[in-house]
Amino acid sequence: MSESSQYPTAPFGDWDGSPAAARAMQQSLAAQVSLQDDFPPLRLIAGVDVGFEDGGTITRAAAVLLDADTLELVGSSLARVPTNMPYIPGLLSFRELPAVLQALGELPAVPDLIFSDGHGIAHPRRLGIAAHLGVVTGLPTIGVAKKLLTGAHDELDLARGAQVELRDKKTGEVIGCVLRSKDKVRPLIISPGNRVSIVTAPQLVMRYVTRYRLPEPTRLADRLASRRAFVWSGRVVKAVVTGIARARGDACSWRLAGASLRACCQLGPYDDSGLRYRLVSGRSPLPVTELQPAAGRRDFPAGDP
Repeated sequence: MSESSQYPTAPFGDWDGSPAAARAMQQSLAAQVSLQDDFPPLRLIAGVDVGFEDGGTITRAAAVLLDADTLELVGSSLARVPTNMPYIPGLLSFRELPAVLQALGELPAVPDLIFSDGHGIAHPRRLGIAAHLGVVTGLPTIGVAKKLLTGAHDELDLARGAQVELRDKKTGEVIGCVLRSKDKVRPLIISPGNRVSIVTAPQLVMRYVTRYRLPEPTRLADRLASRRAFVWSGRVVKAVVTGIARARGDACSWRLAGASLRACCQLGPYDDSGLRYRLVSGRSPLPVTELQPAAGRRDFPAGDP
């Protein structure tokens, strides 16, 4: 990533690590959030999401970079860093942001807009991870959350595109919206993070919703962060090993989850970690890709996985 200087290496300044200091920092940074539409013409958009491994001791952040017009995958990255604090409600960004910034720094270009799994200003102190990310990078961000953290809203229609305002329970301040991205599915909690208005945020989310509940940037990042996917020939494919895969290069059978389709490919050289191969299709080589083992498997032995 030639432009990694865009992302700070010490996003928390002189924070002493205490929850009280983190909350005070949130209140200070929230004042720097811009809720005006101040983003360039969208050429590249990114999605970020976070998962954990090794019992939560390692934070695993995924970032994907997409062409804003075609949604073609331009790049992806997966960063792993030691988890620096336990889960504390309302302080999620202090746990996840270091890994997110590292993953973004490994993308091939800086995005014009970032969709973050999590909240923007729909947060008790108006600084969810999307807002925190936007302030420390200066980039436009939107929070796309699957669950409500704070606020209240009216009943929502069941049709795709339906939305209602999300308001602070005490003050009545509008802090986002509840959006039905598909007919009769659970709604999303949408709130701006930085340099995007409350009105525009759900419009941009719906622009990138295809046939799934989540918009493509966070959907693909979620699959990568959750270890349910690998990047294959410009797209993300959810797959688990179902047949015999031999490191010697024998034919390998994969079942695409959620479908009966089987795709056969070859495994190239087996490396020391047991997780990286060169996939070869019948027509052209595919790039070296990080493959995650089946659930419960930490690595593959020298023979069959």
